[in-house]
Amino acid sequence: MAVTVNQLCKKCNQNYGLKAVAGFNGFNNLVEWVHIMESSNVGAFLRGQELVFTTGVMNNTGRWLLEFVKQLDKASASGLIVNIGPYIPAIDTEVIEYCNERNFPLFTLPWKTRVVDMTRDFCTIISQSINHDTDVSNAFKNLVLNIGNRENQLTSLESSGFNRNGSYYVVCIGSRNSDENLDDKVNVLSEQTAKAISDLYCSFEYNGCIIALLYKYNKLDLEAFCKDLKNLCKSKSIEISIGVSSKIDGMDKKTKGFEYAVSAYNMAVKRDFYCMFYEDMDIYKLFVEVSDKSVLKDYYNEVLGKLEEYDNEHGSNYLEFLKTYLDNNASPQLVSEKEFIHRNTVVNYLKKIDTITSMNLFDLGVKVKCIIAFAIRDFL
Repeated sequence: MAVTVNQLCKKCNQNYGLKAVAGFNGFNNLVEWVHIMESSNVGAFLRGQELVFTTGVMNNTGRWLLEFVKQLDKASASGLIVNIGPYIPAIDTEVIEYCNERNFPLFTLPWKTRVVDMTRDFCTIISQSINHDTDVSNAFKNLVLNIGNRENQLTSLESSGFNRNGSYYVVCIGSRNSDENLDDKVNVLSEQTAKAISDLYCSFEYNGCIIALLYKYNKLDLEAFCKDLKNLCKSKSIEISIGVSSKIDGMDKKTKGFEYAVSAYNMAVKRDFYCMFYEDMDIYKLFVEVSDKSVLKDYYNEVLGKLEEYDNEHGSNYLEFLKTYLDNNASPQLVSEKEFIHRNTVVNYLKKIDTITSMNLFDLGVKVKCIIAFAIRDFL
């Protein structure tokens, strides 16, 4: 959790003469700390999400500042503040054009400004913001997971602007890449995307995913958040899946929103979707409401367990053939055309399945039971 470039600079520009020059579309970049740099060896000193100050004392060529900015951008710095003076008297047009193209925030600062005072104020604001956001996120996490005193958690969230009677969405976000180190990056990108829509945001990590609370979002905001986050992650070579709860009215119902978001996320992963809305989960929403999931597993085994066991023992594939049959409106002719096999072969396969399962697949009730069982398999 961190403060954005825009939030940070708004609080200080009147005191120090800070002027925004370029990269305005990147003002929602998050800032975790500030750093004064004069060396072009950027990679050795930055971890990402730093707002960098420079006087340009190392500026010994006409293109030094441009190359410096490119290195900062590559290192995922949040932006650059240039102390205009004897070393860099003005910002070249090509630097401004690069920052605008890359959405990299660029500011100028008068030479008379004491940088040490400004960095001290920035660090104080960042520290206070991180501490505050951590407290809010812990309250959200404990509320969702039913830990501690709910009234205290509700009060903490409400004091930070989250109306306990307001409307919310809960989202679950996870990386589809195998690199576990990407989780922190996804968290940063999620917060950055959300704060471009609303300053009110909190999240916590859960089983390798990010659980985030989105407040005062309408449906268009929600769709924009998902789309923008996907594109931002993709630009960093990160593939994600997102699960979105239905609209939740009232802070005290966050546990339900959490369950909906996680269920939607799991379904998105299984179906290889980048995003799944809980309201689009159809029959799967019924399964979410079943508290004892062993009931669902028992139902699946009762209906399709024998067929799955037969396939495992004989190396056959009758279970998936049955799924294909049901997916094609239980039509032998459609299956024949899709699988390029004779219609009589399809009928013989179905008779074999009848024998294994002791079910009549031409009975409507049996078809419905099988469809539900396959849906349970997809859900679990």
